[in-house]
Amino acid sequence: ISISNISNAFNWICYGSIADFTGEFYKISYNSVNFLSLLYLIVSIPSGFISFWLIDTFGIRASINLGAWINFLGSAIKMVSSLDLADAQPLVSDSAKYSVLLVGQSMCALAQPFVLFVSTKFANTWFSEDQRSLANTIALASNTLGVLVGALVSPQIVYSSQEFISEISLLNIVSCLISLVPAIMAGFINRSTPKFPPSFSAIMNSTNAQSERREYVLNEPEEDEESFFSNFKHYLSQIVKLMSSKDFLILFISFGLSLGLFNTLTTLLEQILCTRGYSDTDVGYFGGAMIISGMVGSLIAGVILDKTKRFEEMSKICFCISALANLLFVILQLYNNDNSFIYYLLLISFCLTGFFGLPLLPICMDMAIECVYPIPEAVSTGLLFIAGQVFGIVFILVYPGLAKNVPKDSFIYDNIQTCTKVNVTGYLVNESRLSVLDFNYPLCSYLRLRSEQEKIAEQIFNSVRS
Repeated sequence: ISISNISNAFNWICYGSIADFTGEFYKISYNSVNFLSLLYLIVSIPSGFISFWLIDTFGIRASINLGAWINFLGSAIKMVSSLDLADAQPLVSDSAKYSVLLVGQSMCALAQPFVLFVSTKFANTWFSEDQRSLANTIALASNTLGVLVGALVSPQIVYSSQEFISEISLLNIVSCLISLVPAIMAGFINRSTPKFPPSFSAIMNSTNAQSERREYVLNEPEEDEESFFSNFKHYLSQIVKLMSSKDFLILFISFGLSLGLFNTLTTLLEQILCTRGYSDTDVGYFGGAMIISGMVGSLIAGVILDKTKRFEEMSKICFCISALANLLFVILQLYNNDNSFIYYLLLISFCLTGFFGLPLLPICMDMAIECVYPIPEAVSTGLLFIAGQVFGIVFILVYPGLAKNVPKDSFIYDNIQTCTKVNVTGYLVNESRLSVLDFNYPLCSYLRLRSEQEKIAEQIFNSVRS
Protein backbone atom coordinates (compact mmCIF):
# COMPACT_ATOMS: atom_id res chain seq x y z
CA ILE A 1 0.00 0.00 0.00
CA SER A 2 2.79 2.41 0.92
CA ILE A 3 4.83 1.73 -2.22
CA SER A 4 1.71 2.10 -4.38
CA ASN A 5 1.08 5.51 -2.83
CA ILE A 6 4.70 6.56 -3.34
CA SER A 7 4.65 5.68 -7.04
CA ASN A 8 1.25 7.27 -7.62
CA ALA A 9 2.24 10.54 -5.93
CA PHE A 10 5.50 10.56 -7.92
CA ASN A 11 3.48 10.31 -11.14
CA TRP A 12 1.34 13.22 -10.00
CA ILE A 13 3.98 15.75 -8.98
CA CYS A 14 7.09 14.85 -10.99
CA TYR A 15 6.44 17.64 -13.53
CA GLY A 16 5.60 20.33 -10.97
CA SER A 17 9.15 21.20 -9.89
CA ILE A 18 10.39 21.21 -13.50
CA ALA A 19 7.51 23.06 -15.11
CA ASP A 20 9.92 25.01 -17.32
CA PHE A 21 11.56 21.85 -18.74
CA THR A 22 8.21 20.13 -19.20
CA GLY A 23 6.79 23.12 -21.05
CA GLU A 24 9.73 23.27 -23.46
CA PHE A 25 9.89 19.52 -24.11
CA TYR A 26 6.17 19.10 -24.84
CA LYS A 27 5.94 22.59 -26.43
CA ILE A 28 3.19 23.75 -24.07
CA SER A 29 2.53 26.72 -21.79
CA TYR A 30 2.64 26.90 -18.00
CA ASN A 31 -1.15 26.59 -17.91
CA SER A 32 -0.91 23.28 -19.78
CA VAL A 33 1.77 22.07 -17.34
CA ASN A 34 -0.50 23.03 -14.44
CA PHE A 35 -3.30 21.06 -16.07
CA LEU A 36 -1.27 17.86 -15.62
CA SER A 37 -1.62 18.32 -11.87
CA LEU A 38 -5.16 19.65 -12.14
CA LEU A 39 -6.14 16.57 -14.14
CA TYR A 40 -5.26 14.38 -11.16
CA LEU A 41 -7.67 16.32 -8.97
CA ILE A 42 -10.47 16.30 -11.56
CA VAL A 43 -10.33 12.61 -12.49
CA SER A 44 -9.92 11.39 -8.91
CA ILE A 45 -13.29 12.88 -7.90
CA PRO A 46 -15.60 10.57 -9.94
CA SER A 47 -13.22 7.63 -9.54
CA GLY A 48 -13.20 8.31 -5.80
CA PHE A 49 -16.92 7.59 -5.50
CA ILE A 50 -16.41 4.31 -7.37
CA SER A 51 -13.50 3.37 -5.10
CA PHE A 52 -15.66 3.83 -1.93
CA TRP A 53 -18.03 1.17 -3.12
CA LEU A 54 -15.36 -1.20 -4.44
CA ILE A 55 -13.23 -1.04 -1.26
CA ASP A 56 -16.17 -1.73 1.04
CA THR A 57 -17.69 -4.40 -1.21
CA PHE A 58 -14.68 -6.35 -2.51
CA GLY A 59 -12.02 -5.46 0.05
CA ILE A 60 -8.46 -4.23 0.25
CA ARG A 61 -6.96 -6.86 -2.06
CA ALA A 62 -9.15 -5.99 -5.06
CA SER A 63 -8.65 -2.26 -4.57
CA ILE A 64 -4.86 -2.44 -4.36
CA ASN A 65 -4.51 -4.75 -7.37
CA LEU A 66 -6.76 -2.58 -9.51
CA GLY A 67 -5.10 0.69 -8.44
CA ALA A 68 -1.51 -0.56 -8.77
CA TRP A 69 -1.97 -1.94 -12.29
CA ILE A 70 -3.90 1.08 -13.60
CA ASN A 71 -1.15 3.30 -12.17
CA PHE A 72 1.52 1.24 -13.96
CA LEU A 73 -0.33 1.31 -17.29
CA GLY A 74 -0.70 5.08 -17.00
CA SER A 75 3.01 5.58 -16.32
CA ALA A 76 3.85 3.31 -19.27
CA ILE A 77 1.73 5.46 -21.59
CA LYS A 78 3.50 8.58 -20.28
CA MET A 79 6.83 6.93 -21.04
CA VAL A 80 5.70 6.26 -24.64
CA SER A 81 4.93 9.98 -25.08
CA SER A 82 8.62 10.88 -24.72
CA LEU A 83 10.55 7.93 -26.22
CA ASP A 84 12.57 8.06 -29.44
CA LEU A 85 13.06 5.29 -32.00
CA ALA A 86 16.48 3.84 -32.83
CA ASP A 87 17.06 6.45 -35.53
CA ALA A 88 16.38 9.26 -33.03
CA GLN A 89 12.93 9.84 -34.47
CA PRO A 90 10.25 10.38 -31.80
CA LEU A 91 7.93 7.43 -31.22
CA VAL A 92 5.06 9.92 -31.02
CA SER A 93 4.91 13.05 -33.17
CA ASP A 94 5.54 16.36 -31.45
CA SER A 95 1.96 17.47 -31.99
CA ALA A 96 0.59 14.34 -30.28
CA LYS A 97 3.06 14.05 -27.38
CA TYR A 98 1.04 16.15 -24.96
CA SER A 99 -2.21 14.34 -25.82
CA VAL A 100 -0.59 10.96 -25.10
CA LEU A 101 0.83 12.39 -21.86
CA LEU A 102 -2.67 13.47 -20.83
CA VAL A 103 -4.03 9.96 -21.42
CA GLY A 104 -1.31 8.44 -19.22
CA GLN A 105 -1.76 11.07 -16.54
CA SER A 106 -5.53 10.44 -16.55
CA MET A 107 -4.99 6.73 -15.91
CA CYS A 108 -2.61 7.45 -13.02
CA ALA A 109 -5.21 9.85 -11.62
CA LEU A 110 -7.89 7.17 -11.99
CA ALA A 111 -5.77 4.84 -9.86
CA GLN A 112 -5.16 7.30 -7.02
CA PRO A 113 -8.35 6.72 -4.95
CA PHE A 114 -7.96 2.94 -5.09
CA VAL A 115 -4.51 3.06 -3.43
CA LEU A 116 -5.02 6.15 -1.25
CA PHE A 117 -8.49 5.69 0.23
CA VAL A 118 -7.75 2.13 1.31
CA SER A 119 -5.21 3.25 3.95
CA THR A 120 -7.64 3.92 6.80
CA LYS A 121 -9.62 0.72 6.17
CA PHE A 122 -6.36 -1.23 6.12
CA ALA A 123 -5.25 0.28 9.46
CA ASN A 124 -8.63 -0.33 11.09
CA THR A 125 -8.88 -3.90 9.77
CA TRP A 126 -5.37 -5.18 10.48
CA PHE A 127 -4.25 -3.30 13.62
CA SER A 128 -5.44 -3.03 17.21
CA GLU A 129 -6.80 0.20 18.68
CA ASP A 130 -3.41 1.22 20.14
CA GLN A 131 -1.70 0.78 16.74
CA ARG A 132 -4.28 2.11 14.25
CA SER A 133 -3.25 5.78 14.25
CA LEU A 134 0.42 5.03 13.64
CA ALA A 135 -0.36 2.46 10.92
CA ASN A 136 -2.70 4.94 9.22
CA THR A 137 -0.05 7.66 9.54
CA ILE A 138 2.62 5.52 7.86
CA ALA A 139 0.32 4.51 5.00
CA LEU A 140 -0.83 8.10 4.36
CA ALA A 141 2.64 9.59 4.87
CA SER A 142 3.89 7.39 2.04
CA ASN A 143 1.84 9.54 -0.33
CA THR A 144 3.69 12.66 0.82
CA LEU A 145 6.94 10.70 0.57
CA GLY A 146 6.11 10.17 -3.11
CA VAL A 147 5.66 13.93 -3.46
CA LEU A 148 9.07 14.39 -1.82
CA VAL A 149 10.73 11.93 -4.21
CA GLY A 150 9.11 13.67 -7.18
CA ALA A 151 10.15 17.14 -5.97
CA LEU A 152 13.78 16.15 -5.32
CA VAL A 153 14.47 13.56 -8.03
CA SER A 154 12.90 15.34 -11.02
CA PRO A 155 15.28 18.35 -11.04
CA GLN A 156 18.29 16.05 -10.61
CA ILE A 157 17.25 13.91 -13.59
CA VAL A 158 16.52 16.79 -15.97
CA TYR A 159 19.82 18.46 -15.12
CA SER A 160 21.77 15.25 -15.79
CA SER A 161 22.28 16.11 -19.52
CA GLN A 162 22.15 12.54 -20.83
CA GLU A 163 23.53 12.11 -24.33
CA PHE A 164 21.75 8.86 -25.19
CA ILE A 165 18.24 9.88 -24.15
CA SER A 166 16.33 13.07 -23.40
CA GLU A 167 16.02 14.04 -19.75
CA ILE A 168 12.20 13.99 -19.76
CA SER A 169 12.28 10.50 -21.31
CA LEU A 170 14.57 9.32 -18.54
CA LEU A 171 12.22 10.80 -15.94
CA ASN A 172 9.24 8.97 -17.45
CA ILE A 173 11.20 5.69 -17.56
CA VAL A 174 12.09 6.04 -13.87
CA SER A 175 8.42 6.77 -13.11
CA CYS A 176 7.33 3.65 -15.01
CA LEU A 177 9.83 1.40 -13.20
CA ILE A 178 8.76 2.77 -9.81
CA SER A 179 5.12 2.02 -10.71
CA LEU A 180 5.92 -1.54 -11.84
CA VAL A 181 7.21 -2.58 -8.40
CA PRO A 182 3.90 -2.27 -6.45
CA ALA A 183 1.95 -3.72 -9.39
CA ILE A 184 4.01 -6.93 -9.12
CA MET A 185 3.88 -6.92 -5.31
CA ALA A 186 0.07 -6.56 -5.31
CA GLY A 187 -0.20 -10.04 -6.80
CA PHE A 188 1.19 -11.51 -3.59
CA ILE A 189 -1.66 -10.15 -1.42
CA ASN A 190 -3.76 -13.25 -0.67
CA ARG A 191 -6.48 -11.86 1.62
CA SER A 192 -8.19 -8.58 2.55
CA THR A 193 -8.76 -9.33 6.24
CA PRO A 194 -6.68 -11.11 8.92
CA LYS A 195 -7.71 -14.53 10.25
CA PHE A 196 -8.04 -13.08 13.75
CA PRO A 197 -9.42 -9.49 13.74
CA PRO A 198 -7.50 -7.35 16.25
CA SER A 199 -10.46 -5.24 17.50
CA PHE A 200 -14.25 -5.16 17.75
CA SER A 201 -14.57 -2.69 14.85
CA ALA A 202 -12.34 -4.95 12.74
CA ILE A 203 -14.68 -7.89 13.49
CA MET A 204 -17.67 -5.79 12.37
CA ASN A 205 -15.84 -4.74 9.19
CA SER A 206 -14.93 -8.33 8.38
CA THR A 207 -18.48 -9.58 8.98
CA ASN A 208 -20.10 -6.84 6.88
CA ALA A 209 -17.64 -7.28 4.01
CA GLN A 210 -18.14 -11.05 3.94
CA SER A 211 -21.93 -10.73 3.89
CA GLU A 212 -21.85 -8.16 1.06
CA ARG A 213 -19.50 -10.28 -1.06
CA ARG A 214 -21.64 -13.36 -0.38
CA GLU A 215 -24.67 -11.54 -1.80
CA TYR A 216 -22.85 -10.91 -5.08
CA VAL A 217 -21.47 -14.45 -5.33
CA LEU A 218 -24.49 -16.52 -4.25
CA ASN A 219 -27.35 -14.54 -5.78
CA GLU A 220 -29.23 -16.00 -8.70
CA PRO A 221 -28.76 -14.06 -11.97
CA GLU A 222 -32.23 -12.48 -11.74
CA GLU A 223 -31.42 -11.26 -8.21
CA ASP A 224 -28.12 -9.63 -9.14
CA GLU A 225 -29.66 -6.42 -10.46
CA GLU A 226 -31.90 -6.02 -7.40
CA SER A 227 -28.95 -6.67 -5.08
CA PHE A 228 -26.81 -4.12 -6.92
CA PHE A 229 -29.42 -1.35 -6.68
CA SER A 230 -30.08 -2.16 -3.03
CA ASN A 231 -26.37 -1.92 -2.26
CA PHE A 232 -26.06 1.30 -4.27
CA LYS A 233 -29.01 2.86 -2.45
CA HIS A 234 -27.43 1.98 0.89
CA TYR A 235 -24.16 3.49 -0.31
CA LEU A 236 -25.88 6.79 -1.25
CA SER A 237 -27.68 6.91 2.09
CA GLN A 238 -24.30 6.74 3.84
CA ILE A 239 -23.04 9.75 1.88
CA VAL A 240 -26.22 11.71 2.68
CA LYS A 241 -25.86 10.85 6.36
CA LEU A 242 -22.26 12.05 6.33
CA MET A 243 -23.08 15.37 4.67
CA SER A 244 -25.88 16.00 7.18
CA SER A 245 -23.52 15.63 10.15
CA LYS A 246 -22.44 19.01 11.57
CA ASP A 247 -19.17 17.61 12.95
CA PHE A 248 -18.28 16.01 9.64
CA LEU A 249 -19.14 19.15 7.65
CA ILE A 250 -16.77 21.25 9.79
CA LEU A 251 -14.04 18.68 9.19
CA PHE A 252 -14.99 18.46 5.49
CA ILE A 253 -14.49 22.21 4.92
CA SER A 254 -11.44 22.80 7.15
CA PHE A 255 -9.52 19.75 5.97
CA GLY A 256 -10.57 20.33 2.36
CA LEU A 257 -9.17 23.86 2.43
CA SER A 258 -5.89 22.65 3.95
CA LEU A 259 -5.41 19.81 1.47
CA GLY A 260 -6.43 22.09 -1.40
CA LEU A 261 -3.77 24.62 -0.39
CA PHE A 262 -1.15 21.85 -0.16
CA ASN A 263 -2.07 20.59 -3.65
CA THR A 264 -1.87 24.14 -4.99
CA LEU A 265 1.46 24.86 -3.33
CA THR A 266 3.11 21.69 -4.65
CA THR A 267 1.77 22.45 -8.15
CA LEU A 268 2.63 26.15 -8.42
CA LEU A 269 5.67 26.46 -6.14
CA GLU A 270 8.23 26.51 -8.97
CA GLN A 271 6.27 29.15 -10.87
CA ILE A 272 5.87 31.32 -7.75
CA LEU A 273 9.51 31.26 -6.70
CA CYS A 274 11.25 31.32 -10.10
CA THR A 275 10.09 34.92 -10.52
CA ARG A 276 12.11 35.74 -7.38
CA GLY A 277 15.27 34.09 -8.70
CA TYR A 278 14.98 30.63 -7.12
CA SER A 279 16.09 27.67 -9.26
CA ASP A 280 14.32 24.33 -9.77
CA THR A 281 16.85 22.79 -7.36
CA ASP A 282 15.96 25.38 -4.70
CA VAL A 283 12.28 24.57 -5.18
CA GLY A 284 13.09 20.86 -4.76
CA TYR A 285 14.91 21.60 -1.50
CA PHE A 286 12.00 23.67 -0.17
CA GLY A 287 9.47 21.01 -1.08
CA GLY A 288 11.71 18.30 0.34
CA ALA A 289 12.15 20.19 3.62
CA MET A 290 8.39 20.60 3.94
CA ILE A 291 7.66 16.93 3.33
CA ILE A 292 10.51 15.48 5.44
CA SER A 293 9.54 17.65 8.41
CA GLY A 294 5.90 16.73 7.74
CA MET A 295 6.67 13.02 7.86
CA VAL A 296 8.52 13.47 11.15
CA GLY A 297 5.60 15.46 12.53
CA SER A 298 3.12 12.84 11.30
CA LEU A 299 4.99 9.98 12.97
CA ILE A 300 5.19 11.92 16.25
CA ALA A 301 1.48 12.77 16.02
CA GLY A 302 0.64 9.12 15.29
CA VAL A 303 2.45 7.89 18.40
CA ILE A 304 0.83 10.60 20.57
CA LEU A 305 -2.64 9.84 19.23
CA ASP A 306 -2.27 6.11 19.85
CA LYS A 307 -1.46 6.88 23.49
CA THR A 308 -3.83 9.79 24.21
CA LYS A 309 -6.64 9.67 21.58
CA ARG A 310 -6.68 13.51 21.68
CA PHE A 311 -7.65 13.95 18.05
CA GLU A 312 -9.48 17.27 18.40
CA GLU A 313 -6.80 18.98 20.49
CA MET A 314 -4.02 17.86 18.13
CA SER A 315 -5.95 19.05 15.06
CA LYS A 316 -6.52 22.54 16.52
CA ILE A 317 -2.83 22.94 17.37
CA CYS A 318 -1.76 21.82 13.88
CA PHE A 319 -4.33 24.00 12.09
CA CYS A 320 -3.27 27.14 13.96
CA ILE A 321 0.52 26.78 13.70
CA SER A 322 0.48 25.63 10.07
CA ALA A 323 -1.66 28.68 9.20
CA LEU A 324 0.95 30.97 10.80
CA ALA A 325 3.73 29.17 8.92
CA ASN A 326 1.88 29.66 5.63
CA LEU A 327 1.51 33.36 6.43
CA LEU A 328 5.28 33.54 6.98
CA PHE A 329 5.82 31.97 3.53
CA VAL A 330 3.46 34.49 1.91
CA ILE A 331 5.52 37.35 3.36
CA LEU A 332 8.95 35.90 2.56
CA GLN A 333 8.16 35.00 -1.07
CA LEU A 334 7.85 38.73 -1.77
CA TYR A 335 11.65 39.08 -1.50
CA ASN A 336 14.15 38.20 -4.22
CA ASN A 337 16.75 35.46 -3.82
CA ASP A 338 19.64 37.80 -3.10
CA ASN A 339 19.88 37.33 0.66
CA SER A 340 20.89 34.10 2.41
CA PHE A 341 18.99 35.18 5.53
CA ILE A 342 15.71 35.32 3.59
CA TYR A 343 16.56 31.98 1.95
CA TYR A 344 16.95 30.20 5.29
CA LEU A 345 13.88 31.90 6.76
CA LEU A 346 11.93 30.62 3.78
CA LEU A 347 13.33 27.13 4.39
CA ILE A 348 12.22 27.35 8.03
CA SER A 349 8.71 28.40 6.97
CA PHE A 350 8.46 25.28 4.79
CA CYS A 351 9.68 23.09 7.66
CA LEU A 352 7.05 24.54 10.01
CA THR A 353 4.34 24.20 7.37
CA GLY A 354 5.22 20.55 6.87
CA PHE A 355 5.75 19.66 10.54
CA PHE A 356 2.35 20.99 11.62
CA GLY A 357 0.42 20.83 8.35
CA LEU A 358 0.97 17.31 7.02
CA PRO A 359 0.02 15.56 10.31
CA LEU A 360 -3.49 16.92 9.69
CA LEU A 361 -3.86 14.20 7.04
CA PRO A 362 -3.89 11.18 9.41
CA ILE A 363 -5.39 13.19 12.30
CA CYS A 364 -8.43 14.27 10.28
CA MET A 365 -8.82 10.79 8.78
CA ASP A 366 -9.07 9.28 12.27
CA MET A 367 -11.38 12.08 13.42
CA ALA A 368 -13.71 11.43 10.50
CA ILE A 369 -13.97 7.75 11.42
CA GLU A 370 -14.68 8.62 15.06
CA CYS A 371 -17.33 11.23 14.12
CA VAL A 372 -19.43 9.02 11.88
CA TYR A 373 -18.80 5.43 13.09
CA PRO A 374 -20.05 2.86 12.01
CA ILE A 375 -20.14 4.31 8.47
CA PRO A 376 -17.31 2.57 6.51
CA GLU A 377 -13.88 4.20 6.67
CA ALA A 378 -13.42 4.41 2.91
CA VAL A 379 -16.56 6.54 2.52
CA SER A 380 -15.82 9.05 5.30
CA THR A 381 -12.11 9.49 4.59
CA GLY A 382 -12.65 9.40 0.83
CA LEU A 383 -15.08 12.32 1.02
CA LEU A 384 -12.47 14.33 2.92
CA PHE A 385 -9.96 13.70 0.13
CA ILE A 386 -12.51 14.71 -2.48
CA ALA A 387 -13.08 17.98 -0.59
CA GLY A 388 -9.34 18.65 -0.88
CA GLN A 389 -9.43 17.86 -4.61
CA VAL A 390 -12.33 20.25 -5.21
CA PHE A 391 -10.71 23.13 -3.33
CA GLY A 392 -7.40 22.36 -5.07
CA ILE A 393 -9.05 22.63 -8.49
CA VAL A 394 -10.52 26.02 -7.59
CA PHE A 395 -7.23 27.38 -6.21
CA ILE A 396 -5.10 26.15 -9.12
CA LEU A 397 -7.50 27.69 -11.63
CA VAL A 398 -7.93 31.01 -9.80
CA TYR A 399 -4.47 31.73 -8.44
CA PRO A 400 -2.54 31.95 -11.76
CA GLY A 401 -5.37 34.10 -13.10
CA LEU A 402 -4.61 36.70 -10.42
CA ALA A 403 -0.91 36.78 -11.31
CA LYS A 404 0.56 39.45 -13.60
CA ASN A 405 2.67 38.80 -16.67
CA VAL A 406 6.22 40.12 -16.24
CA PRO A 407 7.17 42.22 -19.31
CA LYS A 408 10.19 40.95 -21.23
CA ASP A 409 11.96 44.31 -21.09
CA SER A 410 11.56 44.69 -17.32
CA PHE A 411 14.29 44.50 -14.67
CA ILE A 412 12.76 41.35 -13.10
CA TYR A 413 12.66 39.52 -16.44
CA ASP A 414 16.20 40.42 -17.46
CA ASN A 415 18.02 40.19 -14.13
CA ILE A 416 16.12 38.17 -11.52
CA GLN A 417 13.71 35.51 -12.83
CA THR A 418 14.89 31.96 -13.59
CA CYS A 419 11.63 30.75 -15.15
CA THR A 420 12.99 30.83 -18.73
CA LYS A 421 16.71 30.65 -18.04
CA VAL A 422 17.38 26.93 -18.25
CA ASN A 423 20.88 26.40 -19.57
CA VAL A 424 20.68 22.86 -20.88
CA THR A 425 21.42 22.14 -24.53
CA GLY A 426 18.43 21.25 -26.64
CA TYR A 427 15.71 22.82 -24.50
CA LEU A 428 15.55 26.57 -24.83
CA VAL A 429 16.26 28.72 -27.82
CA ASN A 430 16.47 32.48 -27.95
CA GLU A 431 12.74 32.93 -27.35
CA SER A 432 10.94 30.80 -24.76
CA ARG A 433 7.24 29.98 -25.12
CA LEU A 434 6.86 30.23 -21.32
CA SER A 435 5.49 33.43 -19.81
CA VAL A 436 6.83 34.69 -16.47
CA LEU A 437 4.14 35.34 -13.86
CA ASP A 438 4.41 37.58 -10.81
CA PHE A 439 2.17 36.14 -8.08
CA ASN A 440 2.65 39.19 -5.86
CA TYR A 441 -0.84 40.52 -6.49
CA PRO A 442 -1.57 43.66 -4.41
CA LEU A 443 -4.94 44.05 -2.71
CA CYS A 444 -4.67 47.82 -3.10
CA SER A 445 -2.64 49.97 -5.51
CA TYR A 446 -2.32 53.01 -3.15
CA LEU A 447 -3.50 55.42 -5.83
CA ARG A 448 -3.87 58.36 -3.44
CA LEU A 449 -0.35 58.03 -2.05
CA ARG A 450 1.07 57.59 -5.54
CA SER A 451 -0.74 60.73 -6.72
CA GLU A 452 0.58 62.71 -3.75
CA GLN A 453 4.12 61.47 -4.34
CA GLU A 454 3.90 62.43 -8.02
CA LYS A 455 2.74 65.93 -7.06
CA ILE A 456 5.61 66.31 -4.58
CA ALA A 457 8.09 65.08 -7.19
CA GLU A 458 6.65 67.52 -9.73
CA GLN A 459 6.99 70.42 -7.29
CA ILE A 460 10.62 69.51 -6.52
CA PHE A 461 11.38 69.22 -10.23
CA ASN A 462 9.79 72.59 -10.97
CA SER A 463 11.62 74.27 -8.09
CA VAL A 464 14.93 72.89 -9.31
CA ARG A 465 14.27 74.14 -12.85
CA SER A 466 13.35 77.60 -11.61
